[in-house]
Amino acid sequence: MKKLIALFLTILLCASITPFALAAESPEKSTQMEVSSESLIETSEFNALTPQEIMDSTTVSLTRVDPEIATYADEIEIYIATDPATGKRYARRWNATRGYWVDPYWILIS
Repeated sequence: MKKLIALFLTILLCASITPFALAAESPEKSTQMEVSSESLIETSEFNALTPQEIMDSTTVSLTRVDPEIATYADEIEIYIATDPATGKRYARRWNATRGYWVDPYWILIS
């Protein structure tokens, strides 16, 4: 678990330093979601959405980060969302094996 947390923090650090490096290495899916306020990603309604629901929406850009790690436990996917109103980027981990968010809220990375 400590290795996974260290990897997640390293990925977040790399993403904030070189925003296009991770997107170029991994398959990327971007979608849009309607913006009703300045900090859409920080709202409780947005926090309740699954990655697929965010990708099906219309305004927020969402990128899946694939760290290419062989895992024998749950498969954890890292998503980076860009708020179109503020230009800020947020990250959150999704447990693809069990279908729930690992982090309780989106973490601001830039």
